[in-house]
Amino acid sequence: MKEYSRPDSASPVGLALVADNDMLSRWSLVRQLRDLGMTVRETETGRDAVRLAEQHRFQLVFIDRGLPDLEYREVVRRIRGLQPGCSVWVMSAYDERTPREQQGREKPGHLDKPVSRETLKDLLP
Repeated sequence: MKEYSRPDSASPVGLALVADNDMLSRWSLVRQLRDLGMTVRETETGRDAVRLAEQHRFQLVFIDRGLPDLEYREVVRRIRGLQPGCSVWVMSAYDERTPREQQGREKPGHLDKPVSRETLKDLLP
């Protein structure tokens, strides 16, 4: 787990969590969030994501759909239980959503990877 904050930002926008086992995807998202003024914590696993959510109050959480240890729905459920007001987004490089998810009847929100800078700007608190 690592923490990154924008060095030249006197007042960060907020704290974000990125949980993605793909190093390049995680690096890209962390870098973009940092450039937008967020302080970022990152991890490769669902268990670490939940542990970080027990320790920190996040404004934004990004969970990869294909984490190696816990099913993404379980990670989302646990984080939402710890931080009900947090904005949680599930990411995937493939559209693996169920028809119910595609129709928008199931939370959390879905983001296609790679996540664009414009999309991230719209999500900032």
